[in-house]
Amino acid sequence: MIRQALSPEQALKLRRDRTTSVIIRAPSADWVAPLSKAANRLGGWKFVHHTSEPPRKTVRPDVVADQLVFALAIGGRILGVSQNLDYLPTAMVASADILLKIEAPDDDILRQAIKMTTGRMPRTMPAGVAQGLDYGEVCGAIRSGSSAKACVDRLIAARQAKSKTSPDLADVPALEHLHGYGAAMDWAQALVADIDAWRAGKLHFSAIERTVVLASTVTSPASRSPQSAAQQVVRA
Repeated sequence: MIRQALSPEQALKLRRDRTTSVIIRAPSADWVAPLSKAANRLGGWKFVHHTSEPPRKTVRPDVVADQLVFALAIGGRILGVSQNLDYLPTAMVASADILLKIEAPDDDILRQAIKMTTGRMPRTMPAGVAQGLDYGEVCGAIRSGSSAKACVDRLIAARQAKSKTSPDLADVPALEHLHGYGAAMDWAQALVADIDAWRAGKLHFSAIERTVVLASTVTSPASRSPQSAAQQVVRA
């Protein structure tokens, strides 16, 4: 995945320049550690920092920053990996010579992984077979000692299991049967369309607008006095 994301010029720079600073943006949090480990095969790094979480207040951020500045000052190679660049030190991102945005593994990479693991290329495989699966689910499906077809079958089963509707939602009405929600309904329908496009492999998950703030004024049944939406949220 990393080699696929590198341009020929960037790959050449990594081979020749021993002071290169690289930032890798992972497709999701579960890919951060594996991508950081894989990047070590590209050569030695003077300083490596990978994280899938925002900086904690209990950890002094200047400790990481000091190590980073020292590595940069002596001309060492720097590597930072995260699914969110805001989680990395500002100086690390600002000084990056190469910024790689790694996408989830496509069908070609999955075929290569299956061949490397089983010794055979799968004869057939549905398009976007691993769309929506995380690192552990993909690795759990592609197993050594298994056949290529069995790996594909497990990928299909994992995706189907992940996309099934929860039994608890069986009685929930479909969006098209609901009325009176105004702009909130427009947002919900757009979200459903984006998720369908993501499942079909036509949209990256990071492009989905997943957050919304709904505000309203309601009346308390007990007092009949208006209460703010914020108060209702706190009670909920």
